Amino acid sequence: SAMSSSSSDHSVPLVQDNITAFLDGVDTFLLDCDGVLWCGGDAVEGAAKTVSFLREQGKKVIFLSNNSTRARADYVTKLTKLGFDAEVDEICNSGYATAAYLESINFQKTAYLIGQEGLGKEFAAHGIKYRGVAEHGTPPASLADVLDQLEVDPEIGAVVVGFDIRVTYSKIAFALHQLQHNPGCMFIATNTDSTFPSGSKGLLPGGGTMVKMLSYSSGLTPLVIGKPSHVLHEILKAKYDIDVARTCMVGDRLNTDIQFGVQGGMQTLLVFTGVSKEEDLRAESLALHPSHTLQSFGDLHKLAQSQ
Repeated sequence: SAMSSSSSDHSVPLVQDNITAFLDGVDTFLLDCDGVLWCGGDAVEGAAKTVSFLREQGKKVIFLSNNSTRARADYVTKLTKLGFDAEVDEICNSGYATAAYLESINFQKTAYLIGQEGLGKEFAAHGIKYRGVAEHGTPPASLADVLDQLEVDPEIGAVVVGFDIRVTYSKIAFALHQLQHNPGCMFIATNTDSTFPSGSKGLLPGGGTMVKMLSYSSGLTPLVIGKPSHVLHEILKAKYDIDVARTCMVGDRLNTDIQFGVQGGMQTLLVFTGVSKEEDLRAESLALHPSHTLQSFGDLHKLAQSQ
């Protein structure tokens, strides 16, 4: 039936008639955050009530975000401020997942991070040595400045790129220098989202923008950790005991959230409070059809409680 199929070529809108069967078939909800739970600085109306409702129904909730700029503890703070109940262990964002991946391969060297303080915090929490973040953060006055900063640090075993609002030419040049001259240096992207929703001003450049600067200049393809990467499936399986067939990925983007769910054999729910719109469903290739759609995640508890 369409109820259980995660890759049928049409999406079933959640309505009163099918909401009970849908909920009965799901034990774990993986929730994207930006565009699902909030947009810009504001919570999506009713979304916190939906999360509470799902918990009351005995569902497991995991917050699965491609944002690498906040450490897990800071995510809890933001969720709490917006009215959501959340614990650190329920947060799996791309910064945490990247550090967890490096830990899982017993990475012993130093990582050079192009990213924000939250990414550094996650690396520190995992006991992984790093440099970068604020380093090379001053825009260079001249090319001579850039050249002066370039040196091969033999301790660097990975260049990790995430969203960085303070990205500079110096950071990109230093990272490229390591990739070119450090044998075996890995190139890792926390995520490759091209954009993210700002709320009132449309789309803003996403973390993939910084990744592309380095992949383009180096000619290398990074190992991507965030959605829709298979690496994230492995981390989820290792950290959380989930049955993928009884798991639903809730997201606002076809090419990250929904692709991640479909490739992982999960049920998928696309909401229209973020990036993807209803007309996009008609244009996308059939492989990317979510199993279900709903205008807003905030509507789910109302539907279910109207039974």
